Amino acid sequence: MARKKLASTPKVFLIALLLIAVLGFGLSIVPNKFVEGHNRNFDNYATTPSYQNKPSDTMTKKQLALKEAFENATLLMRNNHYHQSLPFWHQVLKIDSKLPEAHVNLGFVMLELNRLNEAKKSFETALRYRPQQANGYFGLAEIYDRQNMHPEAIGAMRTFLHLSSNEAYKTKARAAIWEWQEKLKENQ
Repeated sequence: MARKKLASTPKVFLIALLLIAVLGFGLSIVPNKFVEGHNRNFDNYATTPSYQNKPSDTMTKKQLALKEAFENATLLMRNNHYHQSLPFWHQVLKIDSKLPEAHVNLGFVMLELNRLNEAKKSFETALRYRPQQANGYFGLAEIYDRQNMHPEAIGAMRTFLHLSSNEAYKTKARAAIWEWQEKLKENQ
């Protein structure tokens, strides 16, 4: 009887190894957006606005400076160097103070640095310049959540859902709304 257990041990080991290999391969082909979880991905919003993109041979010095500062700030932000991105976002806003994308990105940087009042001001400024700036509402919802203002968070996130075409963030938004509604039920 002891020999049967010993003989089957290599088979069990090989089967386990095969299952691990299959699972590893399966995870490698799953798109990152399903594996990332709550990690932030600023790629969809932290890009130079399309109306600012011009061929470099027709750009003015001001436009070139704006583009360079925006790209530097974005690169730092994408790599989680939030403190280091601040001077570049301020430079962008010094060049063009009405650029909603810069205000939103600065808001997300401030949110990551847990500077909620400054983040809220940035999101609100972006929305004042462009009320259809969907990710501004997403940021406001996150601030309201951190402040346990769940009815306001739900309202901001519903506005985001209405305006956004980004399916990955819409899924996150729906999940957040459900979570906040559950918290409200618990508190009643």
